[in-house]
This record gives sequence, C-alpha cells and structure tokens, in this order.
Amino acid sequence: NGEDYNYNLDGETERVGAEILFEHYFDKLTLRESYTYTKAEITSGKYDGSDMPGVPENRATVGATYDFTTDLKVNTDLNYVGKTYDTSDFNNEYGKTNSFVTVDLNLNYAYDPTLNIYGGINNLFDREYYEYVGGSMNWDSFEREKFYYPANGRNFFIGFRKSF
Repeated sequence: NGEDYNYNLDGETERVGAEILFEHYFDKLTLRESYTYTKAEITSGKYDGSDMPGVPENRATVGATYDFTTDLKVNTDLNYVGKTYDTSDFNNEYGKTNSFVTVDLNLNYAYDPTLNIYGGINNLFDREYYEYVGGSMNWDSFEREKFYYPANGRNFFIGFRKSF
C-alpha cells in the first residue's frame, strides 16, 4: 500500500517571473494574448536547488471577445499550461507531467445597467488532464506509484450579477 502525507518544507522557496499581455481592438472585436513565465525554486533545506513541484514555468492564453451589440458579448479563450514536476516530486527525479490546452467559451448579456446575465462552457472540447499528480512509495513492491486527480471535463455555468 502506498503512503502519502502532507508536510511543510524545511526550507525557503523563491518565485520569480514575468507576465506580458497584449490587447488589440478592431471595432467590435478584441484580441488578446498573454504569456507568464514563473521560475519557482526551493532555495534552502533538504531540497535546495530543486524546482518547486506543481508550478509550471510557462502559461499562455490567446483569446477573443466579440461585441454583437453593446449589451451582448461572446468571449473565448485558449489556455496553455506547461509541464510540471509531480506535486510530491521535491527531488525532481521522476520527470514532468504533460502540458495541456483547454478552450473556454462564454456569453454575457447586460439586461440593463445593473443586471448582467452570463453563461458558458469551460473545457469546451472535454480535454482530459490532471489537476494534481502526486506519487508515493508502495512498500509492498518498493516502487513509486503515481496517482492522478483528474480536472473537470467539459462543464457548464450560468449566473447573474446585480449591482445596487
């Protein structure tokens, strides 16, 4: 049986990064691109010099918003999340998990200046990826076993926002 538990690191971590965002306006169409680079490293203690597991170095989004009218807008985003070490791989010795891409789509209608009605679909193409990947030692076989927590597949939402 595998055994796993949560614990605090005995050292410090450091995250350094940069984000860049561009928006382009063409009448009723807005295009946007963003890229985020994050270097997350353990800087002292037992795992000094290792990358912080579970933190991707690269993230990017490409999106568009179209204003059908001043009250009705549709928005879509393509989201890229880069590879990471398994969340429990503090030594960075078991390779990185796969990167993934998802697409989100939503609609927003301003019923009046104080009421917005919205809805959409996250993970439009039902992409299978994992929210969390970890590992633990199986003491019967003395081999490391990975375990996966799948992220949500395609999911829908609807709501409203009222201002007073």
